[in-house]
Amino acid sequence: MDIIITILISLISGSFGAILTILIEGYRTKLKIISRIRETQLTLYSELWASLYDLKLSGDRLWENASIANLKSFVKQLQETELKNNKSSLLIEENNIKSLRGLIVKFWNFQIGKKRLIELRQGQNQYRDLTKDMIKNTIETNRQIKEQYERLIEEIESSLRKQLRTV
Repeated sequence: MDIIITILISLISGSFGAILTILIEGYRTKLKIISRIRETQLTLYSELWASLYDLKLSGDRLWENASIANLKSFVKQLQETELKNNKSSLLIEENNIKSLRGLIVKFWNFQIGKKRLIELRQGQNQYRDLTKDMIKNTIETNRQIKEQYERLIEEIESSLRKQLRTV
């Protein structure tokens, strides 16, 4: 009888050990996957932030000097940032993606306003006969949009920092 109990205990402990080993390996695999995802997220957040910051700097240059060259540079960076945002959206937190998409819209509005200002100043379109008040209004609208996107950038930066702490 003692031999049967010993055999049963051996079988049970062996089975338990095998099950425990399988569970541990499963958790290790999950941890590796989670680790890879978090590393990828960290890389995406870093790249996205760098692109966003480059866009802000380009916007600042356009604000300081509304020229065709600065406008083209701004539009190019805006397109790159929008593309990076869209490509990264799968692994970026949903609330951050929504904020970033809203920010991109603000930047596009800023671009439209600066383009209009350049056209007004050059007098090469239907706005040529408009008064200086129209130019002042356009500058004021651009200033408001710039302030909005600067606030959004600060909010997104804060949100990204929080997200990175969890990565």
